[in-house]
Amino acid sequence: MSNGIRKLNDTDIEGIAGGMSCETALAVAKIYYSAGDILHSLGDEAGAHQLYGKGSGVMEGACNKG
Repeated sequence: MSNGIRKLNDTDIEGIAGGMSCETALAVAKIYYSAGDILHSLGDEAGAHQLYGKGSGVMEGACNKG
């Protein structure tokens, strides 16, 4: 019985990410960080950290090609 789980290679990951460039990812991350800052200023720490994490994930996914 096969469970269908396998490791993704760089080509698979690029396909999932839609080929987002690092420059685009940085712009998207800045939007997440700005929205996180707004939630932080309103006292929503959990929401802010969720958005900071999403911004970081977008940046790491598109910009760390090493």
